[in-house]
Amino acid sequence: MKYKKIISILLCMLILSISLSDMLYADNKEKSGNNLKFDEKTQKMIDKVLKEHKGVKLVPIDECENLKSIDKNNLIQINSEEDFNALINTLRSTAQIEGKAENNIMQSIVAPQSIDTYYKHISWYSPASSILSSLLCWKNITFNYTLNGITLTNLSNIKSYISGINVCTWTQNNAYYSIIGAGSGANITIDGYYLTGIKIGGQPAGVVINDTWYRTWYWD
Repeated sequence: MKYKKIISILLCMLILSISLSDMLYADNKEKSGNNLKFDEKTQKMIDKVLKEHKGVKLVPIDECENLKSIDKNNLIQINSEEDFNALINTLRSTAQIEGKAENNIMQSIVAPQSIDTYYKHISWYSPASSILSSLLCWKNITFNYTLNGITLTNLSNIKSYISGINVCTWTQNNAYYSIIGAGSGANITIDGYYLTGIKIGGQPAGVVINDTWYRTWYWD
């Protein structure tokens, strides 16, 4: 009798464990965008690309506020693994550029230390590949910076956006900086994600692509 109770308890625990595993699997599947239905060949291609590119996921297009009004007949066509890779690599391409400030004084504080605050706009051309029809696109970073004499001491109000002819949106999550060269410049890091609409496996979908922008900038 004692053993029957033990066996019953073990069976209940096993059933509960299987149920929880199924729930977690379904939850992860939902979060990764796998609730979209594709044929086996397309799904294998998607799984392979998502495995290679971390921080990328597919989502139902109707769940994306920024894509609800998009013309579903004018989506980026993804017909192969190469197309999908090209889209991700194109949006994530951010070569290092060192730029000099135009020193537009935004606010000048009269003080013995001669501390001045300036505004800076950095912009660089980010050409799209053929998968995006060679559209003209620029990536932009704006910020205020403070000089104590000739020494850079602070960056603030760091913002980023894309401009030009775009087929996607950019949302900034976080921005960081570090002063370099004894106050002659700064390394700027921005985390965010792109959101665009694609047509893959014969159906529309939204694709979220996490990315990080890096810029090294000198004020003088």
